[in-house]
Amino acid sequence: MENKFIDQIEVVNVSRETFEEIDWYFNKYNAQFKEYARQINWWNAKFNLVSRNTNEAMLLEHIRHSLTPCITEDFWKAKLIVDGGTGSGLPGLPLSLIHDEVYVKLVDVNLKKITAVKQIIGSMGLSNIEAVCEPIESIKEDNKPLFVSKHAFKLDELFSKKHDTEYSSYLFLKGADYHEELNDDLIKRFSIKAFNLQTGTHLSFFNHKFLVQLTPQ
Repeated sequence: MENKFIDQIEVVNVSRETFEEIDWYFNKYNAQFKEYARQINWWNAKFNLVSRNTNEAMLLEHIRHSLTPCITEDFWKAKLIVDGGTGSGLPGLPLSLIHDEVYVKLVDVNLKKITAVKQIIGSMGLSNIEAVCEPIESIKEDNKPLFVSKHAFKLDELFSKKHDTEYSSYLFLKGADYHEELNDDLIKRFSIKAFNLQTGTHLSFFNHKFLVQLTPQ
């Protein structure tokens, strides 16, 4: 499908040096991430947090993927991050580990998943994060938090709803077909930057993966 919005999107090929920042944090907190993957795997047998055939090694790749917002200034400037459609806690929980000055709110409408994530947060002793069961559009926060999400919403559908919070910017972990979720209204409302992650690493997991940043005009 032809991308009719290509001229209005800033596409950034992530460098090897930039991707090394992601790997640095992944390695620094690897013990915590392994424990997190172990707990997701345990709860998955009960609540189907992720795909049934996802093992702990694959979960670690999803956790590494969840760290990609760290290559943006908006992530490090944020004091509050709202993770919409968090599921098993991705990407918000890993992000809360590498940025201990930020507070992260994990949001999902699936009560079983939120119940499991609350238990994981408690068992890992995390204090800068909470999980709530609520529709994302009903979240009410001041001071324009940062919004993050990993494959939970289609962009056009998410922004067609009225939200009770005004966000400073939005970071979405998407595939290469992200542009198919754009429309004329989004192009008018936001400046859009797409970070091509596969240019920064030899890891096949990141093939055709993008970090898409939407900043209100």
